[in-house]
Amino acid sequence: MKKHFKALLFYIFVMLTVTVAVVMTSAATDGAAVKEDGHFYSVTDAGGENATYYTTLAAAIAAVDDNDTVTVLKNASEAYGQTFKAAKTYTIKGADEGVTLTLTGCTAGEGHGLCFTAGNVTFQSIKIDGDATMQDCIQLAAAGVTVTLKSGVDFTNAHRYGVWLYKKSTLNIEDGVKITSQRNAVRVQSGAAGSVVNIYGGELKATTSGTTAYGTIEVQGTVNLSITGGTITRTGTLDSSAAIYIYSRSSDSIKNSVVTVSNATISAPSVSAIIIGNSNAFTNVKTTIKDTQIVTGSTWLRTGTGFGTNCAITLEGVSVTLTDGAPLPSEADTDADHSD
Repeated sequence: MKKHFKALLFYIFVMLTVTVAVVMTSAATDGAAVKEDGHFYSVTDAGGENATYYTTLAAAIAAVDDNDTVTVLKNASEAYGQTFKAAKTYTIKGADEGVTLTLTGCTAGEGHGLCFTAGNVTFQSIKIDGDATMQDCIQLAAAGVTVTLKSGVDFTNAHRYGVWLYKKSTLNIEDGVKITSQRNAVRVQSGAAGSVVNIYGGELKATTSGTTAYGTIEVQGTVNLSITGGTITRTGTLDSSAAIYIYSRSSDSIKNSVVTVSNATISAPSVSAIIIGNSNAFTNVKTTIKDTQIVTGSTWLRTGTGFGTNCAITLEGVSVTLTDGAPLPSEADTDADHSD
């Protein structure tokens, strides 16, 4: 009887050991050539081959070579404030339509989303959810970064900014992109002077009401901004907000900027459509607005008192629909609280 009991105990011990070993070895391994349950990302080469699998976005991006693709295999969550330093050209995309990357873990407005300090990064067919708490969905956080957003990208629910250009960088937005945020869909910080923003289409929307003026596209310094399609929407009721807002955050002059808006639709039912300038000096700022449809419930085009030396606005083929009581184009000082 004792022998049988000892044998049973030994059998149980062996089975437990095997079970523990299986559990320990079944944990997903970064860089594995075979996909396991714990893998949320894959990296493939330019030909879509030689896949390796990863548990985190950081591990996947750290493994990329030029022209690789990081695929988000299924809905995933990532902690806020991560910085990606890969000085490579690569793509981040969802495996299927609707795959969502949710950013989590910060107090509202206190943490950044995904920060890129190097590289030429393309996003395609991926949704990034800012969880209503992130300052931004993505941030171009160092000089020289280029980000391109292609069809199927949906950046949503950021507490402040959809895309934040924090240093001199380049942003390209293609048709089929959606960006919805509370303050700015696209924000170009004053420290990002010299940035290039090309918007070829898509739907950009910002929604905040309140006492602080914001723009759906907001530029705080020297920029080359080209909008050649798409819809730009600003909701809310603060008259000094706008769909497109270009101003100098400090007393420094904005110089040598080119702003082009063509073949676009601008919707600002209760606020201004376009504000260019505040009381700070603008020098050699050239703006062209052509073949664009504008709906606004406020002054559709406003310039500040600092809009001066060698500055010009050219209008051609602009169609403006004014909601009840909206004034005709005029100049107005647009100093406002930007104390965020």
